[in-house]
Amino acid sequence: MQNALAKKSKKPKTTNLFKRLCAPLLASTVGLILLSACTEIQATKAVVSFATEDRPFGDSLQDTQAEISLKSDLFRLYHTYPLELVLLVSESRALVAGYLDSQDEIDAVIATIWENPYITKVYNHLEVLPKNSLVDDGTDMVLAKLITARLLLCEGLTSANYKTAVFDNIAYVLGLSASKTEAERAIAEIKKVAGLRKIISYVIIESDDSGAP
Repeated sequence: MQNALAKKSKKPKTTNLFKRLCAPLLASTVGLILLSACTEIQATKAVVSFATEDRPFGDSLQDTQAEISLKSDLFRLYHTYPLELVLLVSESRALVAGYLDSQDEIDAVIATIWENPYITKVYNHLEVLPKNSLVDDGTDMVLAKLITARLLLCEGLTSANYKTAVFDNIAYVLGLSASKTEAERAIAEIKKVAGLRKIISYVIIESDDSGAP
């Protein structure tokens, strides 16, 4: 299988790389428009909310370190993987999504993720790329920025507790919610972002406040 991967002849997708480098500029502009349109919450309050999040700093740092390490491992596996795939790590759980050329490639990526000792669960949303499929990376980047802005400005949410990514207009959500109500509020905010065709959430709820016996 490694030989098969080594013989891959596909070239780096320079168009996709250009989009990924330039899209954040457009996304940031759109995000600023959204931020200025929200009159109920001041920008200073949003900054304080982000800085005083309830999640233990150590857990957050470990997640970030694991995510960086995994992206480095995927780069060594094949140098365009960090550009072609989305990867999130939260609470020792990894989520990966994207399209690859073969099942062998998918198996190699998942095996690489499992090699990280910090990871205890993997959500696999990798698929073999249909030959006629096109993914608009620029649109995905804009949608991801809009989601981040909405969560940051949503009152009653600790936005830093949620990690989100968008691939092919599908939003993926990981994180730790203080209650079911907060988790539902977060998903409701994400649904307000026009252009998403699906939301897949793996948010952990710390306590059930639904009132069910």
